Amino acid sequence: MIVFLIDVENLSVPAWIEEAFQKLEQSRESIAVRRAYGSADTLKRVAPVLLARAIRPFANLSLSKSTTDVALAVDAMELSCLTPVPTTVVIGSGDADYVPLVVRLRERGIRMVCVSEPAKLSPEALPWYDEVILVGQDQLIAELSLPSVGPDAMHKLLPAAPAKAAPASGRNKAGRSAAPVKG
Repeated sequence: MIVFLIDVENLSVPAWIEEAFQKLEQSRESIAVRRAYGSADTLKRVAPVLLARAIRPFANLSLSKSTTDVALAVDAMELSCLTPVPTTVVIGSGDADYVPLVVRLRERGIRMVCVSEPAKLSPEALPWYDEVILVGQDQLIAELSLPSVGPDAMHKLLPAAPAKAAPASGRNKAGRSAAPVKG
């Protein structure tokens, strides 16, 4: 049994959710449990794909802090205690907040798959999943299996790190004094 739990605060483009389903269905059994978690507004934006793919929406409380991650994690743990136990749990988010959940489910013998867009995939989360599927790329949809991913491959797939700021020494690259910035 495959379970697909989508954090629509992170995987929020209907076309990318559809793309994820297509990729998952190509090489796996059918997806038995399909759930999407998010605010009412975010769920409304992805409503067409939720209806088309029979994904059950779960609207979270509007609090000062998002409750999406916790709601998804609670349901994942509950589903892992059912009979039959899911063979695979797919989390539609590249958020590192889910790493403790991923670890616990893997300890129960459940295969863990992450679906994320490259810009929202936390590099810290990568080694914890059995498989990562990237969606939302215009020309190339990269699917990678973590054991074969080396630093060179990840460098090509993940967004570039922001450039480091110049030291605050008051000198430019040539070593000359820089003029102070007036506000």
